[in-house]
Amino acid sequence: TSGTTGHPKGVRRNAPTPEQQAAGERMRAMIYGLKPGARAILPGPLYHSAPNSFGIRAGKLGGALVLMPRFEAEEFLELIESYQIDTIFMVPTMFIRLMKLPEEVRRKYDVSSLRHVIHAAAPCPADVKRAMIEWWGP
Repeated sequence: TSGTTGHPKGVRRNAPTPEQQAAGERMRAMIYGLKPGARAILPGPLYHSAPNSFGIRAGKLGGALVLMPRFEAEEFLELIESYQIDTIFMVPTMFIRLMKLPEEVRRKYDVSSLRHVIHAAAPCPADVKRAMIEWWGP
């Protein structure tokens, strides 16, 4: 890892105990909002740890996991509608790109299946978050 310093270094991680593993699973279940049978979409790269963890958990729970090789805002909305996606892990940049779509394009797709959207990796501007909540609901 090079972390924030940019200088490569080794990190030793011990395997978690069964109790630590169970606690981690409970925490991820709460944060990611994934439940058995979830219909999830992963518009971010699997080589990042959080999307990777989200994708692995979604895959283990059955349901559906739709992977996007590259985030395209309108295609993303099409996939939500087509697969009746209910759970998403995103980054704020994706929200911004979605909000840049014309209003008529955004209204064209049914996103009423959504129930849990998590975002991370960067701060989300308050106006963007407000706009997304107004569009997709709380």
